[in-house]
Amino acid sequence: MIEEEVIECPVCNHELNVKIFRQGKNKTYLVSNDCTNCKTPASKIENMLNRSNKRGYVKVEKSYIKVDPRG
Repeated sequence: MIEEEVIECPVCNHELNVKIFRQGKNKTYLVSNDCTNCKTPASKIENMLNRSNKRGYVKVEKSYIKVDPRG
């Protein structure tokens, strides 16, 4: 199931429209547009979001914040 959602850019915290593919507990982010605020390419944002999702951490600037597994 593919859903559209608004999330924050992991680099500059600007709002981005992304599509999320959910398969069970796994989420895969599909980013189609570059960030208009920090000019980060869509492919790099997609890699950052998908990589952080696998480890259970979200990279924010230079620190890591633990993601709550309950949602």
